Amino acid sequence: MEKIGYLTAHLRDRPTAFERIRYDYNPKTAGLVWMKIANELIGDFEKTKDLLNCWRALIGYAFGFKTKGIGIDLNLNASIGLMGMTGSGKTKTMEIFNEFCKIDNIQYMNNGISKKMEFPMFHAKNIAGEYAQNGYNTIFHYSHFYNLCIDDLGSEMEETAHFANKANVIASIIEERHDNNLFTHFTTNLDEEEIKQKYGDRVYSRIKEDCNLITVNDKDFRIKD
Repeated sequence: MEKIGYLTAHLRDRPTAFERIRYDYNPKTAGLVWMKIANELIGDFEKTKDLLNCWRALIGYAFGFKTKGIGIDLNLNASIGLMGMTGSGKTKTMEIFNEFCKIDNIQYMNNGISKKMEFPMFHAKNIAGEYAQNGYNTIFHYSHFYNLCIDDLGSEMEETAHFANKANVIASIIEERHDNNLFTHFTTNLDEEEIKQKYGDRVYSRIKEDCNLITVNDKDFRIKD
């Protein structure tokens, strides 16, 4: 697949360790490429207005641009947090976004070092389960990916025990990654109030600071009409 964008300039929204790289691109061509990936990963699916607007915003975000006129104003130097009911397309959207970023080898700057925008994705339950086996090494491991997506945030138990040591594993990883100025994308069935209740004000504050919170849509695509 041919590349769909090319580097033009750097773009900084706020004085942080992040510096997005702006790539010139053709929105129509980019949209066609995105839909090709979507059809490969999802197959036949209903394209709701909310879902399509989310995708448009993410296409612009990938290239370092804000997409106007769709009601989604993204901070280009913050990560992506997709919220919505189960089956609404959050995980698939992040998978599409990840594959989309690989096509042009899209990158960003972190503390002056060029890093790829693509990311590994791990389920929150699996991360917490690893802590039960490996203890703090699990938190350390997931706290040092430059770019990471936690899938189904909030589905894990609040505390996981490694022998006598109990920890809120995901909360600890989020805090560590915040302190290390690292991108942490996520998907979740929780709304903002439920995130605050599960993880507390401190972690919620970091999520709000570090993430663009986007509600994908209110339809469960797994339930056929």
